[in-house]
Amino acid sequence: MKKRFEDLQKYIDALNLKVGTVRKNIASVHTQFNDEDLEKDNEFRDELEAKTTECDNDINGDKSSRNADQASQDGGQPDAKMSLIARKKQIIANVNKMVNQFNENNKLIKDSNKSPKTDKEINEIISKSLDLQNFCAEIDGKVSDGKALATEIDERLEAIMKHKIPELAAKYTTKNEVIDECDELFDANEAKVNKLEATLKEKTAKVDQVIA
Repeated sequence: MKKRFEDLQKYIDALNLKVGTVRKNIASVHTQFNDEDLEKDNEFRDELEAKTTECDNDINGDKSSRNADQASQDGGQPDAKMSLIARKKQIIANVNKMVNQFNENNKLIKDSNKSPKTDKEINEIISKSLDLQNFCAEIDGKVSDGKALATEIDERLEAIMKHKIPELAAKYTTKNEVIDECDELFDANEAKVNKLEATLKEKTAKVDQVIA
């Protein structure tokens, strides 16, 4: 169980590093498209930054969710709403309870060896031992649930990094290229119009001279 819990902590550490990497990648791409574009700004905010923050909150919790995390730790809300950090704290608290229960059971067993016990007392010791096993299984389940959530968060971060960022970068690279082409065509047409205007002015001036 100790190793499984340590693995969960490693997942949390690795995910926090990945969140940092994703944020750097988003910032890097953002600097490539620093022109004013409302569509781009909205997509970067909603498709990249907001979803990365959502992953961050699912790992560490945020100001608005800390009360929910605390309530979940206290048994007031379902575990599904808890961040990984809140789950870890809950697991630590449960492990401490389990250790206390284990020590209490050991004391009962040692005491039972010192003097004869009634069937009721023996059954109580057996019942507490079974409760302890069930408690261990419950903690192990919480660790498994935490790892499952960590895997899901990792997949979401991977999707942002490997798919969404490149897709948006490609989209706005193409869009900017099209805008540049349109600007070049506009400039070329504007030059032609200016040339025609100059020619017309020149011919109009000659006609005016003939008439005069």
